[in-house]
Amino acid sequence: FMNNEAFGNHLSGIFVSSGKCLISQCKIYENEGPGVWFMNPGQPTIRDCDIYKNIGSGITVSEKADPIVSKNKIRNGVTQGVSVLDAGYGSFTHNEIFQNEKDGFAIKGTGTNPHIENNNIYSGISRGMWLTEMAIATIKSNNFYENAAAAILITDRAEPNITENEIYKNKKSGICVSRYGKGTIRNNKIHANHKSGILITSG
Repeated sequence: FMNNEAFGNHLSGIFVSSGKCLISQCKIYENEGPGVWFMNPGQPTIRDCDIYKNIGSGITVSEKADPIVSKNKIRNGVTQGVSVLDAGYGSFTHNEIFQNEKDGFAIKGTGTNPHIENNNIYSGISRGMWLTEMAIATIKSNNFYENAAAAILITDRAEPNITENEIYKNKKSGICVSRYGKGTIRNNKIHANHKSGILITSG
């Protein structure tokens, strides 16, 4: 599936239910649901796409889907840039995620466990990333900057492993742990944020 445009659909622009496929060099925009929705076990690949102005998340991953998501622009969404929920997985590398109205990443639910490495997550109108409801994740070697709220918010017994990221110039705290959030935070550079580098209010 290469060099296509998927736009103006009442649900998702592209829906992948299990199996393997390649989505490459596509424009996916202005859909009423997610730009791309991966559901059920399988390992499809999406790369080098421009995903923007969707009403649902730019990419949604759920129910044991395990996509390879690389070198995409995920931008200007009405809600989240990427949502991983309901035991979704996925490998997210070398993506540009910016100017989404809600979280750049929303990671939610028991069994949810994506690997997020070497992405740029910036200029969000809200948070860079939100982890909640017992989700886990590996968050490594990303750049989080110039988001309007916290770069990373951890709540409700979510437990990520956050290592070797650079987190800077966010309008609120770099990392906020609240409402029984958990996690391991080590070897990060957290600087020049407008509030605390790390804020722990409960956990």
